[in-house]
Amino acid sequence: MDWKPNEDELEMTKNELEGLPPNGVWATPNNHAEYRRDGDDNRLILIRRLDHPAVEEAHRRITLAGSMVGWEVVETEETELIPAWHPSPEDAMLEERKRKQESLMTATCANAECDAYISAMDLENAKWTHIEDTTYFDEEKGVEEAIEIWSPIVDCYLCDTSIPLAPEHYLILVGDDLASILKLSSGRTYTVLKREEVIAMVDERELEGLHILGTFCPYSNEAIPPHYRGLMVKSIMIGEEE
Repeated sequence: MDWKPNEDELEMTKNELEGLPPNGVWATPNNHAEYRRDGDDNRLILIRRLDHPAVEEAHRRITLAGSMVGWEVVETEETELIPAWHPSPEDAMLEERKRKQESLMTATCANAECDAYISAMDLENAKWTHIEDTTYFDEEKGVEEAIEIWSPIVDCYLCDTSIPLAPEHYLILVGDDLASILKLSSGRTYTVLKREEVIAMVDERELEGLHILGTFCPYSNEAIPPHYRGLMVKSIMIGEEE
């Protein structure tokens, strides 16, 4: 039987594609297929994909789902086919990350009339923002799960447009060190600690500012983005000495 997307899959596809900024990059979860929005049109161009039957089928499904929500998905002569074999999984991951980083470095402002590069914006002070609550169907558990959608938002340095970034794109642009820092509007900053850093602080009895983050900041009651919850962090307020 030919695959057809259900209503939930169509809604998810529509939300993800409409959230793309002009010339924004979108990829499958495993990055085996990568697309670019054609300006601000409802059109996706396949940049590259793994040369494998399963990925070819995934592209076919994306094309079908896109057409059902008003988006054209096309493969061009410039589409790159990547050999399915790699010397090692680590090399494959590095290659995928490098390709995505190259694409993101040329992504521009969400304002179609502005050509400012997102990579040149103040990514260090991006504001993590709760966008919406939604649900998805967990096929393994067989139940519907609630999920919070968050996005780091930056302001364009040329036109002041606020731009919500895909979290995975933000991580690639800023790197692991900056992505481990959470800045709240109250002025409080949390830095995610490595295991050895936690051990050293405990051994030296330097426990001031040491926290395990929950759903809300214990000082300002601001909501904490889900991917920081449960992590061991060091807290500092602007103006305090470390």
